[in-house]
Amino acid sequence: MEQVNQIITALMPYVVTIVTAIAGYVALKIKNKFEEKINTDTKKEVVEATVKYVQQVYEALDGKEKLQKALETSVEWLEEKGITITEAEATILIEAAIKGFKASWYTPVTPELEEAKTEETK
Repeated sequence: MEQVNQIITALMPYVVTIVTAIAGYVALKIKNKFEEKINTDTKKEVVEATVKYVQQVYEALDGKEKLQKALETSVEWLEEKGITITEAEATILIEAAIKGFKASWYTPVTPELEEAKTEETK
């Protein structure tokens, strides 16, 4: 029995070290996932606000110019917040925001209007 106690006493520092390392690794993974989620939500919010801003301020510009302004503005705003975003990711989020806004603006009144709108998009 005394030998078992000596073995346990000798191994205890190693066990504590291993458990601490595993707990640290898990905590770091959780922190990274949380930051990723927050950054993604922030990106979406910034891009949506930017699309609204560009739509109001730059009404005279055409679609491509508005897209470019939205790209520049959203990337700049996110960089100020310490969040990096690629141009491709920003473009996708901008296009998704625009589609969402257009969908929310459209509310058919009758089944005939709904059918007509469906035919237009085909």
